[in-house]
Amino acid sequence: MLFILAALVTVVAFGTSGAGDGSPTPQATVLTAALGQTVAFGDLKIKIEDLRAATLADNPHHYPVAPDENLVVMHGILSNYKLPSFSGVVSYRLEDKKGYGARAWETLNIQQRTTVHLHMLFAVEKDFVPALLLVECSSCNASHYTAVQFTIPAPASAASPSPSP
Repeated sequence: MLFILAALVTVVAFGTSGAGDGSPTPQATVLTAALGQTVAFGDLKIKIEDLRAATLADNPHHYPVAPDENLVVMHGILSNYKLPSFSGVVSYRLEDKKGYGARAWETLNIQQRTTVHLHMLFAVEKDFVPALLLVECSSCNASHYTAVQFTIPAPASAASPSPSP
């Protein structure tokens, strides 16, 4: 089940775990970026500032999850730098290396030279290891539909051997 809560300039989405489509929409031109990088796609700019496990500061108790799930938090910025007004659906897919994961989307209306602060919560299985975040826009540019695939660094393994001196 997907819950979406929008508040002024902050949008909170609570995704569901499940099978995701491992590849972007065929008509999409996919850009790749690292977390923290600002990317222009279509008529918007996006930057994913943070992607991490939820902490007490995120008030995870307000978002009940199943006993076998955890919350993953995403913070980002979405800017309309070109159009007089942007109205459209922006979707997010948090996937593991096999293409499975959580989805969330939101309908936005962003005036020109305005920035929206994104705060998304994804419910994922406890053993879920995110590998990428795909952000797609339904109407970022009428003549060229685009998406951005943010790569997520693999977590440091506690079992990896330490380098010898």
